[in-house]
Amino acid sequence: GEKDAKPPPQMDVVRVEYDGERALRVCLSERPDMDVVRHYVSVDPEPSEGALAFRYNASYNYKLGVYEPVLSIIGDYAFRTNLTLRIRSGLPLFGKGSNPSAEGSLRADFVHSFRRRDARPTVSYAAKGRYLPPGGARAIGVESINVTNVHARICRVEPRNVVQLLAREAGEYKRHEWNHNVDTAETEELSGEAEETEFPCANRPNEKETHALPVAMKDGGPANGIYLVAVWNGDRKRAVGWWWDDDVQNPARYRLVCLSDLALSVRMNGTDSPGVWVTSLMKGSPVDGVRITVYSKSNTKIMEGETDENGWCRPVRVAKG
Repeated sequence: GEKDAKPPPQMDVVRVEYDGERALRVCLSERPDMDVVRHYVSVDPEPSEGALAFRYNASYNYKLGVYEPVLSIIGDYAFRTNLTLRIRSGLPLFGKGSNPSAEGSLRADFVHSFRRRDARPTVSYAAKGRYLPPGGARAIGVESINVTNVHARICRVEPRNVVQLLAREAGEYKRHEWNHNVDTAETEELSGEAEETEFPCANRPNEKETHALPVAMKDGGPANGIYLVAVWNGDRKRAVGWWWDDDVQNPARYRLVCLSDLALSVRMNGTDSPGVWVTSLMKGSPVDGVRITVYSKSNTKIMEGETDENGWCRPVRVAKG
């Protein structure tokens, strides 16, 4: 009967975990209704860029031996500011969106204050591109935050080492010895003599700065070619190690950069060999006599050919061995 009916479950906030950066984890006693959660949750001041994002997952609590409902609240929170998280009472439990008659909700208003820590000193690339035309500044964008000096290293790369360097850049190849990372040394062994430079930053607290890094060398060689660029925080020694704290890590960020007047358009049309067009970026016209070589992921030459007067080439497979 009605006397035996159980009251609807009520939801409580168990605790809040914060990584000091973009993600607040709110551990709850029940699973919330994610369809309406944004109407009940706010952060003041609001994130500077974009709205809050919400994610749900069940996280295993080893101490209690149970799975806990976790609401993650993600945003680009302001630095050096006292922030306030508010969750209004009445946030419904999971199922309310599909079943309006479902009962149960957050028992009481919840308020939590937090403060975002300063951004870790970081140097990185401003964009993913790697191709530079022969005209203009011939520079790539480098970003820094909370850094006084950026250190850069530039060297030439032989074509035979391009595939492996691309794989290393994509994180497909890494190697550690028992007490240190050997990736940096082995990556730099695939390039030629290096020229290094360092330039200052304005270093306004927690503000990203973008710098133009010219990709050029003073070795008397041609301006066009393939270069390996490395940048890192010049305020301290380079350091990479899985056992070190994030505040100690200072890795070199590598980017393979190509300076060329030649633009390649590649089309895969179901045949064994791709079609390749080569065009001059400066003239906008096809280029003949350009040698095309195709390598596998294992750095083995598998196809080659040469463009005709229309800048067109369909490479053919080379003999094995």
